[in-house]
Amino acid sequence: MIRAALALVPGLAPGLTAPAAAQPDPAFPAPDCAALWTATARFRARHAIDPAPPEPAAAMAAAFRAAAVQMGADPGTLDARIAALVPVYLVLLQRSILDGDRAAQDQYEWLSGLCRDLAQARGLAGH
Repeated sequence: MIRAALALVPGLAPGLTAPAAAQPDPAFPAPDCAALWTATARFRARHAIDPAPPEPAAAMAAAFRAAAVQMGADPGTLDARIAALVPVYLVLLQRSILDGDRAAQDQYEWLSGLCRDLAQARGLAGH
């Protein structure tokens, strides 16, 4: 997913598109969901076109971060990963919502579906 989102923005954070380490991430997709919801909160705060307030999105980001830690993510590494992904997902939201880019919309729908499924499986509030 990360590579796919980055592919939407050529030249953005090329180091993030390198092959992943051999170890699978036991917390996936929770870190990505925390980053997506953090980006959503920031997007809502910046753009008047989204009538939803940013606070519920920020709460979901915190819930996904907590789930990632419970799933075995190291908090320091997790926070760095979330911080690295937020700008990518802000671009994804911009391309999807503001620009109407179909590929970005598809990527957003795919990732938000993963987040919805994880939230439902873990009983996170708001889903």
